[in-house]
This record gives sequence, structure tokens and C-alpha cells, in this order.
Amino acid sequence: MQGIFLLGLLVSNKKKYGGVTFWLLIGGIGSVVLYVLRDMLSEVMSRNITFFYLDKSLFITFLVLFVKYQTSKKKIFQKRDFLFFIPNLLFFIIEILERVFSEGILAIDIPEIIIESSFLLYLLYASILILRDKSQKWMLFFIIPLILLIGSVILNEINYWLRYEELPIYKNHVHFGSYSIV
Repeated sequence: MQGIFLLGLLVSNKKKYGGVTFWLLIGGIGSVVLYVLRDMLSEVMSRNITFFYLDKSLFITFLVLFVKYQTSKKKIFQKRDFLFFIPNLLFFIIEILERVFSEGILAIDIPEIIIESSFLLYLLYASILILRDKSQKWMLFFIIPLILLIGSVILNEINYWLRYEELPIYKNHVHFGSYSIV
């Protein structure tokens, strides 16, 4: 669904997306392709191998930056916007720590939930930018489901740590990943 959104956006408005927004779209498409490949590789190679560095968080980062530049009409990428990728790097480090020290360590899981919350905040920020701009409201049809998905994942993780019951949608589902986006 994310890939169809990005390709439709790129094809339908070829002239509109040039410069920085074009490259942010390409980054978004690339992250979706890598995300799908991750699911395919983990299915083909082994259920024990995870490619956590190919996660939807990278797509969210590119999406938020795309919305930011699309609504602001800026043509040049600001170097300070590379800071948006810091949570991706921190998430990567935390996932490595989980693999080394095993999952379920509270000292690792709390920062992980905080970092995942930053991606939820990114999506909320993008929604605010869209609502202020008023010309790109159609993008909310793709951002709101992501907000609900990321929010429910975070809520489910908090429930797990508080020893509450998991949300029904997450029970007995081996590969929730890309299927959940659809």
C-alpha cells in the first residue's frame, strides 16, 4: 500500500515533484522495497533471521520529510533535517543490543518504546503540517492508518510490560509486519 501510494504520487504529479521532494519520494520508495524484501528474505532464508534494520521507521522518516518539504515549498534540503534520521540510528543500535543481550530486558525495551514513539510523533507532526497547508489533505488517508498502526503497536508493548493482555489483533500472528500496513 505504501509503495502504491508513493508510485501513484510520483507518476500522477511528475512535474510537481522535483528537487528535494523527488529524492525524498525515491528514498520512501526505496525504503518500502527494502521493507518488502526484508519480509521475503526472512521467510525464504529462515524464521530465526530478522532484518530489523529494514523497518517501516525509515519509510516514516522519508514520508515526514516529504510532507515537510511539500507543504513548505522549499527547494533545497536543509542539513539540519538529517537530524530526523537520528531515531532510525538509535533504533538500529537498540535492535542490535536486543540481539546480543536477548529480548525482554526492560533497560533496552523502554528506550525502544520511546524511540518508536518518536515515529508516532513524526506522523502527528506530518498531519499537523498537512492540516495547516490545506492543499494536501488527501495524504491524511495514508498517514492516519500509520498513526493507528504505530500507536497500537506501542500500546501493545506497554500492555506487555504492565502484564496486561495483548491487543487481539496481535495475538497468534507470526508476521504482523507488512500485512498490517495493508
